[in-house]
Amino acid sequence: RFDGLEEKVFLARADPQRFGKRLRPLYEGSDVDLYLDASVTELETAADRAGVTGARLRTSGGRELNLRARAVVLACGGIENARLLLLSRGAGDAGLGNGHDQVGRCLMNHPKNYRGLIHLNEPVTSWPYMFGCMHRGFAGYAGLRLSESRQRELEVLNSYVRFEPIFPWSDDEGVESAVLIAKRSALALKALAGRSEKKVVELRDYSETGDDTDLQNARKSAADWFGVGWNVVRHAPSVAWYAYHRLSRVAPKVRTIRLRNFMEMEPHADNRVTLSERVDPFGRPLPRVHHRTTSLDRRSLVALHDALGPALEAAGVGRLESDLSGLAASGEAWPITRDASHHLGTTRMGTDPRGSVCDPDGRVHGVPNLTCAGGSLFPTSGCANPTFTIVALSIRIAARLRRELEAREEAPRT
Repeated sequence: RFDGLEEKVFLARADPQRFGKRLRPLYEGSDVDLYLDASVTELETAADRAGVTGARLRTSGGRELNLRARAVVLACGGIENARLLLLSRGAGDAGLGNGHDQVGRCLMNHPKNYRGLIHLNEPVTSWPYMFGCMHRGFAGYAGLRLSESRQRELEVLNSYVRFEPIFPWSDDEGVESAVLIAKRSALALKALAGRSEKKVVELRDYSETGDDTDLQNARKSAADWFGVGWNVVRHAPSVAWYAYHRLSRVAPKVRTIRLRNFMEMEPHADNRVTLSERVDPFGRPLPRVHHRTTSLDRRSLVALHDALGPALEAAGVGRLESDLSGLAASGEAWPITRDASHHLGTTRMGTDPRGSVCDPDGRVHGVPNLTCAGGSLFPTSGCANPTFTIVALSIRIAARLRRELEAREEAPRT
């Protein structure tokens, strides 16, 4: 245990979920119409401005359609939800739900990046709990954060760090490419999952985790896939060294660990989504994103590093090399800036329209039949992946909409 710090455990299913396959019966149901190649360009408002009547759609070929609906749910993420509200000006030039200039404000993310090295007192060959592993159908790892009581005492946010061992082949493009090919191979995944059912399978490279590298995330043409294969050939020695340690029981010695930092951002009104002068193929303004960490955001991660260093030394683990405290004090460029793709806020929930866009049930203030769903509802961001919270909110919103729509069907009509 490390004094003043708490573990933060992350788990995911080892095999990727194929949502298209799993949800296909839903889309093919007789009570569902799925429109493809249909971009929403604007929400349409009733003449009496009491609500929305539907959405205006455009196809890639330029055809325009009007979709009518008794209730509309925007579930397009933290950036596009705000953009569509700002674009929909039938009820006023400021956009839907924007009577108090709150749409688009308080954009939050989970900035991440490497910074800091741990020099171990003794080489480590096995630390699956902290370095990451697969076992019984799940992949996971543990991170470290300040304890709840320490966060309150210091008045800081809930950032965390995870330990990433530096192997001889770390950051090698050939190894990343080989792992990518293996991830796309059902046979390789099945074999690895089979091994993890019987014993703990330790990770041998960060690219094996669900948080893919830039090379793995990029869209690829046939030529790009040829380049992936060529990477494996060009870096054959590193790939062979990695493969040997992946397939054998011989564990490499780890002498240095790098920190991968994940930040919580405070909801700050100046971090926001607005409309730019650039337009999309339909002539509609594209979003402009203003996003930067605040002094509180940075101070929170510095506090974690300041606590981690002495804790590592006291436990006899090693020495932390970190310059974050100096960077924050000097005002130099902050290095933890990589996007986590968790775009939160911009249509935040709240009880007061002067400080929020939606009520606690997701309804847009002043537009009773328009609901926002997804991460844009988050009042604060935390530091963890938001998927489970988004799912929980979606289930609650769906149940509420069902009750309301069924009540309308049963109500007497005049």
